[in-house]
Amino acid sequence: MSGLLTTKSLSLALADEIATLAIKACKNNGFKPISICVMDPAGHEIVTKRMDGCPVSEQSAYEQQPFSFFSVGDLIFMCLDM
Repeated sequence: MSGLLTTKSLSLALADEIATLAIKACKNNGFKPISICVMDPAGHEIVTKRMDGCPVSEQSAYEQQPFSFFSVGDLIFMCLDM
């Protein structure tokens, strides 16, 4: 069918692994506790994790500001300045 678009998305297992590795990297580098949200290409939340000691917010992490985005290949990352 002409005009049909296909997209790729992360599996739950891979999104969870990305979040876990990001938290591990923060711990290993002595960063303050963070929240991380891995999203699909449409910006929908797949996995959200919050390190022990990270401030609790009434909003989801991806709804807070200020933040910045960066991409690596097909992946888009959002960094929160907390």
